[in-house]
Amino acid sequence: MSQNLSENSSPVEKYHIIDGCFSYACLNPKERYVYDDTEIKSSKIQKYLKTHRYKSFIDSSYYKIFVQSFELKRWSVDEVINENKQCNPTSVHYLWKNGFKIEAEIDLINLFNKGENRLDRNGRSHIPYKLSEKRREIQQILTSINYENRDLLVLRIYSKKWLGYYDRIYIFSKKNYNSKRINRLKINLTILEEKLNCWKIKTRNYLRTRLFHK
Repeated sequence: MSQNLSENSSPVEKYHIIDGCFSYACLNPKERYVYDDTEIKSSKIQKYLKTHRYKSFIDSSYYKIFVQSFELKRWSVDEVINENKQCNPTSVHYLWKNGFKIEAEIDLINLFNKGENRLDRNGRSHIPYKLSEKRREIQQILTSINYENRDLLVLRIYSKKWLGYYDRIYIFSKKNYNSKRINRLKINLTILEEKLNCWKIKTRNYLRTRLFHK
């Protein structure tokens, strides 16, 4: 019999990531922070969400950014199994950089078919299984991190593409998220380093071009 753990949980906390620029390429720190409810609703961030656009890497079009939201709460096994909202894979990286700790990672492909990449008749990858079939195994993993007595954040990332075939559930604890000042300072320093590296590459290429055409 399934136990609905959320009935005995503390209030749900929500956290948010601004999602727009592709992958790790965006050098805007606003899109690398994890925000709590108060921050995401602030006038400053709301203005940014309404006015900021990002340029496509494929064409010259500009697109609106959006927000991915996550819940920190007590989860039941059934809630974890049914959590199938697809998240941007970069969310895992950004949560970790903002102080969240990965308590467990469930590789569903390995759990079901030992990592075999199944292809349909058109040569495309597909994920044909139902998580309920592995309920006991998933519960064992959750029990190993004492999920019944902890507020956790759960997300799932998956891809059915042949070159990127994966399906994983990540389970985070809040850990050091409250050390926002330190976490965000580290993120800012990383971005400064990336900008410096970009400048070095551009300068090097420019100098090579100038010397070559002389």
